[in-house]
Amino acid sequence: MDAAKITKRVRALDGLTRSELARLSGLAPSTVGRIEDGKLDPTVKTLASILESTGFKPYGDTIVSAGDPAAVAAARVVLERRGVPQSALFRAVNAAMSGVLATASSSATAAAAPAASVSAAIAPAVTATTTSVLQPIASGVVAATQPVAEGVTGVATAMARWIDRWRRAGWVAEDPEDDNVTAIGVAAGNAAKFARRSSSRRYVDRAAAWEILARQIGDAGFEYAVSGLVAVRDKRAGTGATAPIIYVDDPDAVIRELNLAESSPIDGVLLIAPSLDELAGAEEEDGIRFVSQAQALLDAFASGGRQPEKAEAIARSWRTNRTPESMTL
Repeated sequence: MDAAKITKRVRALDGLTRSELARLSGLAPSTVGRIEDGKLDPTVKTLASILESTGFKPYGDTIVSAGDPAAVAAARVVLERRGVPQSALFRAVNAAMSGVLATASSSATAAAAPAASVSAAIAPAVTATTTSVLQPIASGVVAATQPVAEGVTGVATAMARWIDRWRRAGWVAEDPEDDNVTAIGVAAGNAAKFARRSSSRRYVDRAAAWEILARQIGDAGFEYAVSGLVAVRDKRAGTGATAPIIYVDDPDAVIRELNLAESSPIDGVLLIAPSLDELAGAEEEDGIRFVSQAQALLDAFASGGRQPEKAEAIARSWRTNRTPESMTL
């Protein structure tokens, strides 16, 4: 796939204008246009900036999701900026982001500042919150051998870069009411598709209702939380779901303990290990644990099938100042 096709493919997948892609990648709109029109053969660095800023990577003669969980974590910070308890990691990024947004809103120079400015602003805040329970793992963002403090800072920096790109694109505003939740959700989901993540994951047969499986996992002593479209609704327990997602630390151990049969991705329930702070803010309803509604919405964007399409419909009515209790479809 040549550069022109790659650029067009990126724009088609994320629904971007040339101007938006230019702002995300730090290029001039005319440069994006010339690449698409075949009038400019970009350098490796330029093409890499287009892919990195949108969360894609080359795969044979096409492009695929980079499987970057930091994109969803960053999007969750944006969606939960008001009224929702956050983990120490999310609070650190949120606090630093607020300062950068406030500065950018009053200065054209700051508004165009590179991601490094956001990373520099976040570093002190993250250093002060390294008591977070987050444990760095091998996810392509944080190496398993890194100390916790270094790992938290690395994840926060990756999240900051995503937020800054979206700010430059005009999707993240100083006032959360002005955020473009749909654009952020689509971008984060495409950058962090479950099928491309390095986390341990297994699909298991839906021999019984997903609610029964979730309770069995909890009764066996495993920490877990249900995600996906089913977890976005106000009344989550008892709601049908064609493809629920269940976070659990060790999918293989769950399969062994409960003697579950593995299945194809089309027919099964996804058991996946958390990459970052997905379980932060999990709530229990009717004996079943669910991730936060923002996490659930973003995970739907990161899923396959029709879940992203349905997530877009929900995102269009999302209000960032809503609490989980007031969120409806």
